Amino acid sequence: MACDQYLWRIMGVPDARFAGATPKPQYAPDRNFRTLHVRIALDIDIEKKSVLGECTTTLKSLNGKDILAMDAKGMKIVAVKFNNKTARHKYDGSKIEITTPKVNPDDVVSVSVKYKITEPKLGIYFVGPDKHYPKKAKQVWSHGETEDARYWFPTQDTPDCKATSETLITVPNTFTVISNGGLVKVTENKSAKRKTFHWKMSKPHSPYLISFAAGEFDEVKDNWRGIPVNYYCEKGRGDEIKRAFGKTPAMIEFFSKKIGVKYPYEKYAQVSVIDFIFGGMEHTTCTTQTDMVLHDEIAHEEVQYSADGLAAHELAHQWFGDLLTCKDWSHAWLNESFATYFDSLFQREDKGEGYFQWDSYMNMLSYLAEDKDKWRRPISTNMFKRSGDLFDRHLYQKGACVLRMLHETLGDELWWKAVNHYVEKNKNRPVETLDFIQAIEEATGQNMKKFFDQWVFSSGHPEYKVLYHWDGKEAIIRVSQNPELLFSVKMKIELTTKNGVKKFEETVDGKEHQFRYKTDEPLMLRVDPDNVVLKKMDVSKPMAMWIYQLEFDPNPVGRMQAAAVISRMENGTEADAEILGKAMLKDKFWGVQADIASYLGHMRNRKSVEYLKKGLALHHPLARRAVVTALGTVKDPTLLKDVKALLDDKRSYTVPAEVCRTLGKTKDPSVEPLLHSMLNRESWTDIIRAGAIEGLAHLHGMESLDLLIKYASPGYYERTRMMAIRHLGIYGKGHKKALDFLIEAARDKYALIQLAAVSSLGFMQDERAIPVLEELIKEGHDSRVQRAAEDAIKSIYPWLDTDMETYRKSKQLEKKDAA
Repeated sequence: MACDQYLWRIMGVPDARFAGATPKPQYAPDRNFRTLHVRIALDIDIEKKSVLGECTTTLKSLNGKDILAMDAKGMKIVAVKFNNKTARHKYDGSKIEITTPKVNPDDVVSVSVKYKITEPKLGIYFVGPDKHYPKKAKQVWSHGETEDARYWFPTQDTPDCKATSETLITVPNTFTVISNGGLVKVTENKSAKRKTFHWKMSKPHSPYLISFAAGEFDEVKDNWRGIPVNYYCEKGRGDEIKRAFGKTPAMIEFFSKKIGVKYPYEKYAQVSVIDFIFGGMEHTTCTTQTDMVLHDEIAHEEVQYSADGLAAHELAHQWFGDLLTCKDWSHAWLNESFATYFDSLFQREDKGEGYFQWDSYMNMLSYLAEDKDKWRRPISTNMFKRSGDLFDRHLYQKGACVLRMLHETLGDELWWKAVNHYVEKNKNRPVETLDFIQAIEEATGQNMKKFFDQWVFSSGHPEYKVLYHWDGKEAIIRVSQNPELLFSVKMKIELTTKNGVKKFEETVDGKEHQFRYKTDEPLMLRVDPDNVVLKKMDVSKPMAMWIYQLEFDPNPVGRMQAAAVISRMENGTEADAEILGKAMLKDKFWGVQADIASYLGHMRNRKSVEYLKKGLALHHPLARRAVVTALGTVKDPTLLKDVKALLDDKRSYTVPAEVCRTLGKTKDPSVEPLLHSMLNRESWTDIIRAGAIEGLAHLHGMESLDLLIKYASPGYYERTRMMAIRHLGIYGKGHKKALDFLIEAARDKYALIQLAAVSSLGFMQDERAIPVLEELIKEGHDSRVQRAAEDAIKSIYPWLDTDMETYRKSKQLEKKDAA
């Protein structure tokens, strides 16, 4: 396996767990015509969940050929016209193939398609009241990434197809419609009680970025330097959306100043919609956001981190993804890695260097977990099954770490010079990775091809072992790296003595290196002190150095790493727990406090418990929550009194929710009445009720199936349902009642519920789930659900290993035999 992974890395091929045993490269299709402008007119029937549409596309002939193909799925085609005349066409449910009259290269033509969509599976989403949710507001919104624009208008559905656009959306007259660009006009048909909103986008953008959101909204108006910056959400929640996204003008200022290209559009809107299937989506000038991030004052201290991150990420896309768009999905990192890294850069500006370091480290750990547990692949690869599969932690978190390394390699001045040149040169164009490489070289003179070959077009990361020794005169540092994954990096090394700090920079590119430095006896050794290099690293040095680092390392990541080592020293003695406990109470950053709490929980000795009890009074709710979680791993019934008190924590929702989980883990039957009482506690996104359900599941195990099925059923908040569904997979294994419920939940109309149910079916490993999983793999389902269904089948049939093609062929043979 190690040899195979080495070959995958040097050849730029992802491992078979990602792309299959025999992956084939994916390329953008050839084009006879280039799209110039798209005009979409929709008449939406809310009650019938149907759309009457007419899409008129202006195109330029590229080669004079007389076949024009447009992507269109799930539509009833009513009429097709070419240059205002009825055109011959074929429609196979996937593409419209139009035979055109004679055209010459560079001729500008138009194609108009009238169509109808009823109860669409993808592309357009109808939200509204039903028997389970009678109070749910009515909304309609679109979503096109990666290749779902074709489900709501005929188009050349690839990201390199950038064109100007306009939308004319007709809805009930109580609705407001938000779409791309500027609002041209609103016309009203009073007798029909209908309004038509006409929006026009004057700069070219890709089909997946065209969108609309319609509903009865609260509007909160803001601005940045005269440009409207507005927020929209379900009526009655205006205060919450300002709380969630109120920093947006400051973000626009920061990005405009740093990139050197001011915000490029006439407005910026964020529309928070019900039942959105992602966190956010960067539709040009009108980002769609989940309403799960809306929150009240109590939740603010804990939710602001995710809300700020979401807002900054989607805003950064207005430059990286919208103004500049990846030419094809193999270069999607130019969208997502940039947005993830620029989110971190704003967090540094807003919350300080410590938070930036912690956030970057979380990105690194997230990627490393995926690399270990799921698959290894290059960041940029055209070896994939579906374009949606690329949207993983390699694309977001690893890519952000790599951009940070590039930033450090170039230095701040040259980095921003290169970014500015890259954006200015390529704005309003599709880009590929080579464009970024060339922009860096043109702006800075630096040839970064080696860097990109190593970090972007190849797989994996370096794995180091560091041994430290001081012989009385010199500090001797030996660095070795995994010979099967040799990387070349410049590594900073820092030694702290009583006389100050000495800094060095070394090139680490071989299997073994030894560095010697004449110095006083060091108090602290830091290798890669700012944790810039994407890596796994084990450092061997004296305990005294780790203790010093825990207290004096200015980087919170270094303090966290020191705490991890100290907790494992000598199997975590009470003396070690004393050191960690004092550090937890003293540290100024909640992220470090939370991390130390988790280590104290695993130590499970008298001193660790003593300090965890003290930690219940920590200021930050996320630190208190971590302490409660840690106490849950101890499973000591004597702690019940201390933990129960936080059920009434008035400064947090997540802390009482975590208390519920911890109480359940004690297996003490006396906590059951308390947990049942918490089922009635209202909270932000129903988080406390979800915690109580999880606590009861821990308490009763398999006996909790009826309770889990009740709260996994439609009618409860999505977070609560997903929590119950996940535990049905854990405790329902072998129980037909649980299996039948999860099979039905896998057909739920909401993609996030489907994902939870499919994951649980995979965990249950019951062959009776195969039919529904096969159904979900077919086209017309969210690509994440398709991938999850494939993974669930692999869990049920371990012999499949990574080769789903073998499974498909065997099923085809079964059908032939049956026939």
